[in-house]
Amino acid sequence: MMKSLTFASLLVTVALAAFNVAAQPVVVEARHPSGAIIQLHNESGPCVDKAKLATFIYPDKKKVQGCWKTDGSVVSVAWFDADGGAIPVKFFKPPETL
Repeated sequence: MMKSLTFASLLVTVALAAFNVAAQPVVVEARHPSGAIIQLHNESGPCVDKAKLATFIYPDKKKVQGCWKTDGSVVSVAWFDADGGAIPVKFFKPPETL
């Protein structure tokens, strides 16, 4: 019982952190010609071990959060939907403003 309660608490914490991501400032973003966007935030949110929060925005505006780190040449991201990836740093630019 305690294990499932702890797991449920973790899910609630992750969900709340993901819900609050809109308030987190975007540091840089990468845009794909398809319309997909990866935003890197400077806040850790639910991420650990010095990782920071990331947001993947699909062309249809659906969002998935994750955690990112960089070694200086590549940004590695672990998405909360169990996917992951590595994107060269050169593809990230300051966010576009209106």
